[in-house]
Amino acid sequence: MAQFYDDLGYVLRGKQRRSVLALMDRPMVPSQIARSGYAISLNNVSRALRDMEHHGLVECVTPKKATGRVYVLTARGKRVRKQLG
Repeated sequence: MAQFYDDLGYVLRGKQRRSVLALMDRPMVPSQIARSGYAISLNNVSRALRDMEHHGLVECVTPKKATGRVYVLTARGKRVRKQLG
């Protein structure tokens, strides 16, 4: 349970992380997230995804691609996203 609250606190501390996580209701590429209306630049979306991947909240399922990488939420990411409502 402590891991969940660590993950939740990590996401809540970052406005962009909160926005990106809230938008990921399906597998997505960074450009889809950037175009979704939260006014987050593609660079910031990519940075948030890399950070959240490092923390185990998202996973890149196409890591060998140079562009158009597809990201999905991990089980931990889904739990945190559900809590965000």
